[in-house]
Amino acid sequence: MRLEAKFVEVGEEEKNSLRRLTSSASPPGVEALLDEKDLAALGQQLETSKEATWLSVNRVIVKAGQKARIRVGRDLAYKDASGKLGTKELGIVLQLLPRLKPDNRMDLTLSPQVVTIDEAVNGSKNAGKPPSFQERKTTVRLQMSVGQTVVLALDSASPTGPGTNTGTRRRHLLILVTYRTAEPEVAPTP
Repeated sequence: MRLEAKFVEVGEEEKNSLRRLTSSASPPGVEALLDEKDLAALGQQLETSKEATWLSVNRVIVKAGQKARIRVGRDLAYKDASGKLGTKELGIVLQLLPRLKPDNRMDLTLSPQVVTIDEAVNGSKNAGKPPSFQERKTTVRLQMSVGQTVVLALDSASPTGPGTNTGTRRRHLLILVTYRTAEPEVAPTP
């Protein structure tokens, strides 16, 4: 099975525009379920938006029933409170578990997780102390047809400017996963 995952950070307006693009009802936990036409319209809107930041586009080939894991980020080495060395994955991790149905529809379990350093706790007055992390995650199960795209949104808050902690602007991480083909496993070319 061939899946494509896109990660984009958007403002409140772009997130709200998803509701205007899709005509079908979305399963619980899903921001939108788009057909190819709706996906093209969303892509065009995000490309011209000053509030959208494309983070990554990934393609995976996975066998039905096998987990796939996409990671966009880095490892952070740090010392914990007892002085032991620890490592934490920062960034986005998306786990996918597709199951192919006889009609080429797919049952898909998506488990995105976003881990960041909690800037509110880790300010300059806490230098030398172990970092505090902020984690956001969810799990969603749905059924998709070839060509459909599921859109998930995880909320975040970003400081309004460097050195300020008086205000925040709403930011959202959109995760778009498109079901491209149900072809039998194809070995990637080296």
